[in-house]
Amino acid sequence: MVVISGILMVAGLALVAAQGATALTGISTIDGFVGGGDVLEASTDLEAGATGVYAVVSDGVLEAVIEGPSTYEAVTSDGGAEERFEAAESGTYTITVSGGADRVQAMAAIGEAPGDAGYFGTAAGLVLASGMAMLAVTGARVMIRRRQLR
Repeated sequence: MVVISGILMVAGLALVAAQGATALTGISTIDGFVGGGDVLEASTDLEAGATGVYAVVSDGVLEAVIEGPSTYEAVTSDGGAEERFEAAESGTYTITVSGGADRVQAMAAIGEAPGDAGYFGTAAGLVLASGMAMLAVTGARVMIRRRQLR
């Protein structure tokens, strides 16, 4: 019973990993230091009508510029920003992140917004929960048997 519950928990963790990989497919990321003349830049190709997403995370204040075939958007962020957008035209969409005089750690990502990977999350949760429940039942049975033997 312990082996089966362990197998179920490992399978649930594998489903969680698969969900993460599926969610990040098509997302271009870059990280490093910005400021003092250093910039970060990530690009991705999107089809017209696709829902894109960009995200910026930093240790300080920075400016992110999102450019597409016919679009331009500037975002000032203190700590982070994330937003979805509609790709008006097919082409390359780029996020460029720059900072002030102080160099700060930053991460930028741009790409097609992840689809609904909820079925992976539901399956992973159910498999993990059943494995843990089975382990708890096994533990309770062992404790009851030990008490009965005393």
